[in-house]
Amino acid sequence: MSLRSLRFLDVCLQLWQRSKQGYADLKDSGFLQLPSERLLHDKTNARAPVTSCKIKDSHFQLTPATRMRNHLAADIFSDDMLELLDNYQEFKRHQKGDADSMRLTREYVTAANIFMKTFANTKPIRTMDDPRLVQLDGALQWFLDWNQEVKESVNVTSKERNKSYISDKLHFDLCSMVLGFKSYVHTMTTQFPGIGLVSAHTNQDALENMFGCVRASNGSNTNPTILQYGPSVNGYIHCRSFKVRNGNASRKN
Repeated sequence: MSLRSLRFLDVCLQLWQRSKQGYADLKDSGFLQLPSERLLHDKTNARAPVTSCKIKDSHFQLTPATRMRNHLAADIFSDDMLELLDNYQEFKRHQKGDADSMRLTREYVTAANIFMKTFANTKPIRTMDDPRLVQLDGALQWFLDWNQEVKESVNVTSKERNKSYISDKLHFDLCSMVLGFKSYVHTMTTQFPGIGLVSAHTNQDALENMFGCVRASNGSNTNPTILQYGPSVNGYIHCRSFKVRNGNASRKN
């Protein structure tokens, strides 16, 4: 295929990705002899996996200032990340015949995604039979099965075993989140039938965001003094207390 043909195919790919209906209308008009959509689809999969996920180096190469940014973790364990893994696995299957190497990674992200979505959900939970609680149990069981598998592994040193699983603190946090929230739901729905409990009100996002702002205001200092910490907290509270509804500047449309 000549360089001119490759450039023409690249233009067709861009047009097709922007508007499939527009590409089909242009092809049907007969004004240009365009490649078939099946060919474009095959070429797209052969070039690279297409995804809407916007994962950057900053999501993995954390600094003291970004270590407590909740949105970075939310991006990693989001539906977009699952889409990226699916597309990358499909890409590897077409290129190397590899159809299973990303399975465990996808299971891990899926389980973490359930935790993220459940404890960010603003819709109330009214019964213990709520599907979100069932999914949460399944996600926690996946981590417990992984932990048991690591404990039963043989010919592995204790150091390697510790690196094969999440930290003890994170494991405890996951268990306490699920068991504590389910106990809370059971107690409240039993004593007050019909009450609705919002899981998003029980997470620590607001507190973590405050710590992130305080740390950033001190120049990413992880060990601020009392004189540094006090004004930073007061400034954060002062700024959060403002709820500006009117001003002397026009709104941007």
